[in-house]
Amino acid sequence: MNMNIKRNEDGSLQLPEAVYDPSQDKLIQDLETYKALSDEIREDEAALKISKQHKVEMQQKILGDMAARKMQSTKVDGTSYSITKKPKANIVDEQAVMDELVVRGIDSSYIKTSIDKTAFNTLAGDLLRNGGEIFPGTEIVETEYLSVRTPKKAV
Repeated sequence: MNMNIKRNEDGSLQLPEAVYDPSQDKLIQDLETYKALSDEIREDEAALKISKQHKVEMQQKILGDMAARKMQSTKVDGTSYSITKKPKANIVDEQAVMDELVVRGIDSSYIKTSIDKTAFNTLAGDLLRNGGEIFPGTEIVETEYLSVRTPKKAV
């Protein structure tokens, strides 16, 4: 059943008399609360998106400034900042990777219609860390990012 609910000039609710039920007031309050929460979340998500973009821009600026000063790390008020490189296998020849997975007899969970990149990145990262092996059909791309470590609070 659809119900057209209107507000009076004083802000009170005007429900059709034939369908008025006092329990409807709580439902209406819940609907209004839900809408307010949804609006707040939407605003927060927009602000978060802007903040994330600003963080990326700040990180690039700081990395550039630290590189220009030939700094690998620094400490400010007990918080450590360091330039860290994180290697990642980037698939450049998907067929070569799939062929190599078959040759090695590695579980087919890495292969769907194409390679499951999230699962494969774990495998390739493990190979790289545990012996420096570069998986055929991939290239190593190092992503530079700023590591921030705040001191632990004394208890």
